[in-house]
Amino acid sequence: MLVEVGSGRSARCCEYGGAALEFAFVSIPFVLILFGSAELAQSLWNRNALQQIAAQAARCAALSYGPCASNGSYSEGATRAFVQNLGATWGLPISPDNVSVNGAGECGGLPGFSVVSLRYSDATVMPVVAVLANQTLTAAACFKNP
Repeated sequence: MLVEVGSGRSARCCEYGGAALEFAFVSIPFVLILFGSAELAQSLWNRNALQQIAAQAARCAALSYGPCASNGSYSEGATRAFVQNLGATWGLPISPDNVSVNGAGECGGLPGFSVVSLRYSDATVMPVVAVLANQTLTAAACFKNP
């Protein structure tokens, strides 16, 4: 008596979709990590740029020179405009409502400083990582008035 085992097809025929399935399982986390890393890098760059803008604006306001001065003396409006121009240069559109300038403020409890505080809403273009990226960044800087 002869018994037939299997249908005569090779075992290889059932593995054609295996590579595609494995690629799908691996590629989804890989793409999420890739986009998440890019979004984190952009957020860190924005945070650094915002701090640089605040530091330059505080120095400009304290020294009352060039773009932060009006008729040789400190001007809050000119300093706000300077902050907006710097923001545009760095690629961060900062609205005037998110700029706080004090030409005679305190820093660390010591008087006689120009203080600039900034806020920026960091928005993402990738909805996958929107939970991590939609945040408000803040920066503040002080510079001693002469």
